[in-house]
Amino acid sequence: MESYNREFGISPDDRCEILESVLEAIDVPFLATGPHLRLLFFSRRGAEIFGLSLADVGRPIEELLPGGPDSEAYRALEHTMIHGERARAQVELPPGGVRYRQRTQALEAPHWELGGIVLTYEPETSPAEDP
Repeated sequence: MESYNREFGISPDDRCEILESVLEAIDVPFLATGPHLRLLFFSRRGAEIFGLSLADVGRPIEELLPGGPDSEAYRALEHTMIHGERARAQVELPPGGVRYRQRTQALEAPHWELGGIVLTYEPETSPAEDP
């Protein structure tokens, strides 16, 4: 990948802009944290379902998840943080609203350290609607 980037003159900043554009184009609600589980980035759809603004960047993720640190959503996040494995949970956003499947995925930093967590959200569908 690095040689490809050098060959075609793609800078790290360009890669970030491309990635942000792709994530917005696929319209997936997501949140991303750093290693200290504070909000670093979110998609437009993530902002909509969580009611976020740029002022929320840096907030502890436990403050943003419905039910806080005692919730199924937070336990899934902790599992990913501790074991580095993907995890799932069900959440309602806003509480009492639409049910979503939350998926958590570790972000690896150099030398296999935890770089953060990405949380994605998919609206639940009834079995008749599931492909």
